[in-house]
Amino acid sequence: MVLTAAQKKLFAEPDGRIVWDAYLRNREADVAKIEAAQLANFGPDTPLDQLLDPAILQRNAVPALFRYDTRTRVLAILKWHGAGALPAIDRLLDVDDRRASGDDLRLLKAIHSDAAVERLFKYLSRLEAREAIADHARRWPLYILRRLLRLKPNRSQPAAELILQLLQENPDWTAALEQTCDADEKRVLQALQQPREPVEEATPEDLPEVLRAPTWRHRAALPAVPELALTSLSAPARFHWEHWGSDGPGVLDPDRYYYKGDYAHLVDYDIARLADRLPSGAASWDLPRKTLWLLGIRPEAFDRVLATQAADADVFQSVPEKTSGAGPRLLAHLTPRLAASILEHVPSGRWIFYSWSSELPQLVYWLGERLLSSLRRWMPQISRQDLRLVNCIEWDGLAADLAQSYCRNRWMREGAFAWLRRYDESAARVLIPAALGPAGAARDVARRTLRDLAATDSRSAIERVAAAY
Repeated sequence: MVLTAAQKKLFAEPDGRIVWDAYLRNREADVAKIEAAQLANFGPDTPLDQLLDPAILQRNAVPALFRYDTRTRVLAILKWHGAGALPAIDRLLDVDDRRASGDDLRLLKAIHSDAAVERLFKYLSRLEAREAIADHARRWPLYILRRLLRLKPNRSQPAAELILQLLQENPDWTAALEQTCDADEKRVLQALQQPREPVEEATPEDLPEVLRAPTWRHRAALPAVPELALTSLSAPARFHWEHWGSDGPGVLDPDRYYYKGDYAHLVDYDIARLADRLPSGAASWDLPRKTLWLLGIRPEAFDRVLATQAADADVFQSVPEKTSGAGPRLLAHLTPRLAASILEHVPSGRWIFYSWSSELPQLVYWLGERLLSSLRRWMPQISRQDLRLVNCIEWDGLAADLAQSYCRNRWMREGAFAWLRRYDESAARVLIPAALGPAGAARDVARRTLRDLAATDSRSAIERVAAAY
């Protein structure tokens, strides 16, 4: 039988390829650094069994990025050996499933094979895994659905919810699925498709007035809400590191993860390696001046920067090549005031704070309110991976974006609303002026969010803030 293109898509199955998404392609730069080291007996040609052997991490000839950054190590193995990286990915996820992030599961998702799909099913309780499996279902619809049915989930389990979601979004899959299922799979599917309990439809006379003639269908009947130009109230930011867990994200250590030889600091190690590129007078530099040079600040600006403990855009030059790449970690050698100023004025694109990295949380932990003026520069969009940090910050500057995420982003909805409820007074200070402001998307988001917050135990906090206005 000759299948049409649509039928071929329905019956498609994994083909063993490795598919790199945008996130993994961005991380390839870290693998390139490992490859650029060109170390003897180490690289893409290293046998897989040696790369998977924990003993390789004790070898001095292994780059620090491979030794200490677990995800980069797994990514390198994935790039060099394809599906052979599965044991390394399993080891990464099984160390502590509670800490495994969506970025970890992306590594598993990149491998299009039966074994990788089976391993991904182990994490069905995780939202990130269900999203990855849903993406796979769009490539291989019947393949994924039948494997979900073989789990024999009851209606309350994640696999069942995912099956029903996929069939609701793609009703044309149902007939083909029913035709290809075996007897056991068909019984599970029929059980899931049954209504939870018999439903008797009410007559219009049985409905309350608000449902027979909903006021929201007739805007003219709604009470008028005045448009007011309110000046937003404000309150100092507060940090709640108990939501991070244990003792917070830890201290920013500029020497961690990096090889520094016999030197006291990575800064001294890099300065020694770049001795032929140092400007005149560098021999007399102290640790702060060496740090400033490695951060890309012009030597003639050192005295002014250290005297004022502030930097501006015109003091920067290009960063010296072939440094160890510690980047913002070197800020720990400077005062908090100067470090915060550099973060505010350093050229855009010089540093990237990945959501899986501890660098940005450690900087916030160290610098506190000093960093908030530039925080959104380094975190322009709040992702689910950022919520762990955001949940520790009670700050009005986050409320509008989290309200937007709550109303517009279904993947962020639950986490964003949890923040808005936890810090309801902060949310109310920002959303009340927007809800009474000019018509537009911002007002719609503010009104919906306030209505939903008012339906919870946050109502009293909203009323207190409203009274202050």
